[in-house]
Amino acid sequence: MTGRTSVWKCAETEWDAIINCLTGGEWQVRFPPFKFSRIMHTDFTQYIPKPHAMVAYLRYNGPHFNEALCDFAVRKMKKEDASGELKRITPWKKEEVETMLTEAGVKLDNDDIYDAVYVANMCKADYFGSSIEDKKHVAKYIKDTLDDEDAADGEVFECFLAKCDKRGVHIDWEDML
Repeated sequence: MTGRTSVWKCAETEWDAIINCLTGGEWQVRFPPFKFSRIMHTDFTQYIPKPHAMVAYLRYNGPHFNEALCDFAVRKMKKEDASGELKRITPWKKEEVETMLTEAGVKLDNDDIYDAVYVANMCKADYFGSSIEDKKHVAKYIKDTLDDEDAADGEVFECFLAKCDKRGVHIDWEDML
């Protein structure tokens, strides 16, 4: 089998892409091994078109939950009940989460309280009563999630946005201000 091979150099990424034109008219692109470290601290939300109200929200709150957005997110959380039916959870409020953290002796380094409330309720909806057995372990889960050493600032918020985008959930940012 004969064919042509061209090597292109991309100045921005310095990656070589080898393009092979095979005799059957097929094109094949091969890249060198992907290097995750190059994009580790890239803000991918910069590529997402943002409504003006979202930009205003981010200017004021940064990539973190405020009370209104946390309430919006938590109202959408569901858990399967004993009959197998999905039901909305009864959310933990800010004061309950603060009490839970205090009683467990957990001190958050990154203490954006509404991020903690969101994570606590996400844990309640997804893990509480199965892999996470009690409130002390919920408090530890909150700390592990929010104070993760290799997580970027606002990672929980950005994961929430990605989930909303994937599920087609519309956020009225005007209501979140």
